Amino acid sequence: MTEVSSAPWTEGAALEVRGLRRTYGSHVAVSNLDLTVRTGDVYGFLGPNGAGKTTAMRCMLGLIRRDEGSVRFFGQDESVAARQHIGAIIEIPAFHNWTSAYRNLRWACAYAGIPMSEQKAEIARVLERVGLTDRQGGKVKTYSLGMKQRLGIARALLGKPKLLLLDEPTNGLDPKGMKEIRELIQSLAQDDDITIFISSHLLSEVQAMANRVGIIQRGVLRLEGSISELTQTERLTIRVHSSSPEQLAEGLKKIPEISFTLDEDGTALVEPGAVEPAHLNRELVTGGVPISAFIPQAATLEDIFMEATR
Repeated sequence: MTEVSSAPWTEGAALEVRGLRRTYGSHVAVSNLDLTVRTGDVYGFLGPNGAGKTTAMRCMLGLIRRDEGSVRFFGQDESVAARQHIGAIIEIPAFHNWTSAYRNLRWACAYAGIPMSEQKAEIARVLERVGLTDRQGGKVKTYSLGMKQRLGIARALLGKPKLLLLDEPTNGLDPKGMKEIRELIQSLAQDDDITIFISSHLLSEVQAMANRVGIIQRGVLRLEGSISELTQTERLTIRVHSSSPEQLAEGLKKIPEISFTLDEDGTALVEPGAVEPAHLNRELVTGGVPISAFIPQAATLEDIFMEATR
């Protein structure tokens, strides 16, 4: 597994970050961060709590200063014109809870510079898109956390952005709310052609949504790539079960270049190294080991994450 290093700009990328650094006194929150989000990606920005995800996103959006580094959106330097194509939610979306969703979005339209003649239609579009049309007149304080997250996404969709940056959008939600947000994000990517950059520490949620990931720890990007490529190139494991744990252990010990752990129920988790699974299976069978299951397992996103942040 190689660490990510500085790289040239990429043609056709939606978001690129090069050499981003942010410190707070002696504490380095983000260090020499390079990442590339291609147009059309759902990009999962992964890391444990406190890894620097939110700080990095604030720097990308210009919400806080950065000490070093450059950011580009759709091949342009971070100008006002480039930022017009971006929608974002950083941390928990805040609203005026004492009034309606519609009025909150009306103020957001004015802040975003959307002409008054277009505001009603634009608000109707985004509310319908996130499934809140029937609740637009209700006070936001009556909304569930999942509804507030969807309202936050509606606000980020004002002006038809081409890139969405979402910071932990499923954090704190119950399973139903997480599913609704996940399906909404997938739909925005597939049906609306919006590139999405989503930070999270919930690996299963990201694996269900994203096609590419970057893994950050202690402010350093440890790994970046497509989930399919990473799971194929990471370490393969093989789950082997036998009715005779003793024979299985003895058979595995005779095969060099492998390592394994053995449960009491007779299941071994084998790391074959350079040994081909077919060769491993053949050696066990010809050695008289009774095999009832032999299951190669590709690495999961959790495996990749744990290896990168070890």
